[in-house]
Amino acid sequence: MKEAVNEEHDGKRKSELTWKIHRLHWEKNRFIFDLMYQRKVMSRELVSATVLYRDLLACTSGTTDVDVAI
Repeated sequence: MKEAVNEEHDGKRKSELTWKIHRLHWEKNRFIFDLMYQRKVMSRELVSATVLYRDLLACTSGTTDVDVAI
């Protein structure tokens, strides 16, 4: 994610700057959806717990980056 944010933006349109970030976000959400609804190996409670843990890590580390690795 940080690579996508720090990527060179010379010659790109304003909307093109966020394409890579949106793609990474979509892939992450699609992976979680696949685990929960198609493979049925991950429960909703586990997803909620990991999101809470991620948010807790973001708050305690003082970072505003929401995509802290779990």
